[in-house]
Amino acid sequence: MSSKPILTPIGLGFHVHWVEDERFKDVTMKFHNFVEDRGDLRPEVKIEVKGIGNVFDNRINLNSSNIQTQVANQLMKRELGIPWGSLIEMTCSAVRDAKRVGEPIQDLSKLSLSEGSKFAIEPFLLQNQSNLFYGNGGLGKSWVSLYFAVLMAAGQTHNGFTPEPGRVLYLDYESDVNDMNARFKAICNGLGIKEPPFDYRHMSLSVPMESERILEIVDEKDISLIIIDSAAPGAGGEPEKAVTALEYFNALNASRTTTLTIGHVAKGEASEKGTGTPFGSIFWRNEPRNLWEITQGNTFTKSVKEFGLFQTKYNAGAGEDPIGLRFIFDDPRNARKVEVERIDISSNIDLAENLSWYEKITNYIREARQSNREQPFEGVSALDIAEYYGEPGKVGTVQKDLSTGKKKGFFINPSRGSWDLASEVKRDQESSAVTDPMNFGSQNQHEYGKY
Repeated sequence: MSSKPILTPIGLGFHVHWVEDERFKDVTMKFHNFVEDRGDLRPEVKIEVKGIGNVFDNRINLNSSNIQTQVANQLMKRELGIPWGSLIEMTCSAVRDAKRVGEPIQDLSKLSLSEGSKFAIEPFLLQNQSNLFYGNGGLGKSWVSLYFAVLMAAGQTHNGFTPEPGRVLYLDYESDVNDMNARFKAICNGLGIKEPPFDYRHMSLSVPMESERILEIVDEKDISLIIIDSAAPGAGGEPEKAVTALEYFNALNASRTTTLTIGHVAKGEASEKGTGTPFGSIFWRNEPRNLWEITQGNTFTKSVKEFGLFQTKYNAGAGEDPIGLRFIFDDPRNARKVEVERIDISSNIDLAENLSWYEKITNYIREARQSNREQPFEGVSALDIAEYYGEPGKVGTVQKDLSTGKKKGFFINPSRGSWDLASEVKRDQESSAVTDPMNFGSQNQHEYGKY
């Protein structure tokens, strides 16, 4: 009597057992930590026999009949009465075929649109996708990531960020449980909330090596977000090699949950205008669906940190404008309370340097409008903008961006040499029409766009 082995997916591997074949009923096998070598799959294989325990634990080439025969002959010496030759050949063939089949085909015309949010935390983390935050070492990426993680764990809306509530698993290669516990409590104190359940695990082996255990934790705890701090030790191997990144993201994607990896910026790269790239092979940029670069601006005090978050890749839409965050520490050396505020990027001169001139112009005009409520707003000059950012020599660049923006409908001229936001002008006109239907506007309003 013979039967096919039953394969149960575990992470990126399989557990194998038999129920119909008496010859193999006491045998269980585990195929995991797959590597590919010139087209050959070579997983680690662990074989156990009931009542005896482990009888084999090594790599097997799924395409090599010679290697499989050697393994069977080695096991035959144990005289357990098990026909190892058939078992090894049958199982290796089944696992190889299962790996080749991959995911099932789905007809998109038969699928309805999902009504759930596409964000775990809008706009930073795409739901059930790979996300990556990166920046220079030591600037505070872990604090930013932990803040969003606590919001999600607590289901807490803060600073306009609304999460989909869910349990968090923090996989830490950089710190220890005492340090992370202190940070976690300080963030909760700053938010003024009760500490939510928050799962932490110090890591030493890479994510691909630990994929089965991580999957078990995800199932046991019903995890909604996995944070990996940080990319290089989490991936194992050499970050510059494509295979390192690919194996890492394959392992993460097997969890079918939202993941956030914390990485470093590429070596020797000046991150101008928030367009740096993650350190390592190009696949550290290609594989995640959503990337944010984090930069820090000088605040001239250790009690306050200000960060700029710049989205450098977004596969699900047009992307977001830069976002600023301020962290206020009650004690910079041993914080018991950390408060987080949302700030305008342009309020910090270092962060503002990472903005494009279009973003700088837009922010400056909005700020000028806030400080001058007179109607109609007279606009600002290119020189005003350049001098505000401490770069009067860039007035030509500002003028060029204003002209380009005017052609695209972003900017408008209230009068010669002055500039405003087209969207704000339209809002002013609509508001004026509602409050006074007989008000057809001033001469200046009628002349918008004339120049």
